[in-house]
Amino acid sequence: MVHEALQRAVLLCIDDNQDVLDCERAFLETFGYTVLTALSGRKGLELASVHPVDVVIGELRSEVPSSSDHRPVRPMLQSVSERH
Repeated sequence: MVHEALQRAVLLCIDDNQDVLDCERAFLETFGYTVLTALSGRKGLELASVHPVDVVIGELRSEVPSSSDHRPVRPMLQSVSERH
């Protein structure tokens, strides 16, 4: 059973595949989570700037697949970690 405080958590799923996002949302909502989805790190940043997000789920390299540069996602992760 999922702890009640976790059930109120807002999760942000980021993936460039809409089918994956649809599956993640359907699965996580069965546990009572509020799930936001974004097709890119930039869209995720936009959502996170408007909605309080507790957990971010996604691939760090999805914005720039051939690089180790994770700049689009780092500000969001820092913002989420500072709130907790």
